[in-house]
Order: sequence, then C-alpha cells, then structure tokens
Amino acid sequence: MRMPWQQIYPGYYERPPDVLESLHFHAARVVSHLGKTQHTISTSLQLSTAPPAEDVRRAWIALRVKHPQLGALTDEAGTKVTYIVPSGEDLEEWLQESLTIYDTTDTRTADDVDANIQECRWLALYYFPSSRELLIRTPHWRADSIGLLLLQHDLLDILTHGPPSDTPVFDGSELARFPPTFTEGAGMPTEATPEMNKAVDESLAVMLVGSPPVTLREVRPGTVPETSQRAVTRFSQDLSRRSSRPPRPEG
Repeated sequence: MRMPWQQIYPGYYERPPDVLESLHFHAARVVSHLGKTQHTISTSLQLSTAPPAEDVRRAWIALRVKHPQLGALTDEAGTKVTYIVPSGEDLEEWLQESLTIYDTTDTRTADDVDANIQECRWLALYYFPSSRELLIRTPHWRADSIGLLLLQHDLLDILTHGPPSDTPVFDGSELARFPPTFTEGAGMPTEATPEMNKAVDESLAVMLVGSPPVTLREVRPGTVPETSQRAVTRFSQDLSRRSSRPPRPEG
C-alpha cells in the first residue's frame, strides 16, 4: 500500500491528513459557522453534444473506480481522513449526494450554479443537459486546480469511450490506487526539524524588520467577514481547440 492508510477494522481505513489538506481544510472551517464558503475550487466545460444522463451517471461511477480517493472524507475536526469500502447502498448514497443532473428544461448554466451553490462534502459533479455543460466542484483540501483538470480529463475520456466495466468493484483492493499524500511524496518529516524551524524564523525576520514591519490588520470583536469572492479564468473555444491539438514535430 503506497499511502499511510491503516485498517481499523475490516472495510474501514484511516490516515492522518497531509500538510496541504490540513491547511485548506482549516482555512475553510474558520468561517464555516458564518455560512461562508471558502477555499472551494471548480472547473466547468461545454460539450459539443449533450450525452444521455445515464451515460454521465455511469461515467461518474467509473471515475470513482479509477480514483477511489473520491470516496474519502475527513472527520469534523479535520484530524483524520477516513475511507470505507462502499456497499451497494453506500455507493448509491454517494451518487445521490455527489451527482446532480438537471432537467432538460432547466435553463440554468454551470456559472449560475457555481456562484450560488452550497458546499458539498464530496467532490461533486453537476450536469446541465440544456447547456451541455459539466461542472465539477470540490473543497480545496481534496484537490488543487491541476488535479481537478486531470479528473475532468479522465471523466471526459470515460464519457467518450465508455467505462471499462459496467460492474464497479469495491473490495478493499482499490486502496492500491490511492495516490501518495503530498507529505509522503515530498519526503517531509512528520515533525519540523531544528533546521526547518531556523529557516522559518529567518523568513519571518525578513518581514518584521521593515519600516513599518509587515503586520496583520486588526480585526475588532464582532467583525463579520465580507462576502466570499470568486476568481474565474475562462478559456475561449478557439484556445481550447488549439491547446488540444497534438504538438507539431520539430524540423
């Protein structure tokens, strides 16, 4: 097993969150009690044709088979990441929570929904048949922007070619397909070394010696954060088409 997952009892696994997961989880949790949605990322695209809803459903299940970490969760305090090998009922519950397929008469777009939808604990997919759009939205602790685009690519590949199997298998062997955590991949120690503490102190010292020094703005008691802001990057149809072409051979 490539990741530090430990089986607590048959079908139930736990591991500690890595440093990036903890950072994004707790940054979002700070304002969650105010009804704010922070550190959420999304990606959307428009298809040339609208696939049948059942094809989208089957592709979403197949994506979880390929990337079983989509079924992992954190506890409320963000102190552990858990994974339960799903039963048929568990998989159906996950589908109900993580996949939303809008009616063909619904004229809302991915942008409309992304700007107003409430947080979902899963990495979630929204399908808009009327506009031929797919929207994937996730808490940032689950994925970064590059990872989200890679998942989007795999979903499109499954939609194009069909799932490898119509019978998804979850029996615990899928943990071999979990990617390593950032902490493990970067070879980071579980606790800061004296050298790391020294480097942090030196970096902070640079910010504190200026005139005036870098400081955090004082927040008075009772201050409520402003409305969450969205930052959006759009790729035109022409740019998307050109970027998907195979590179020309040199010479």
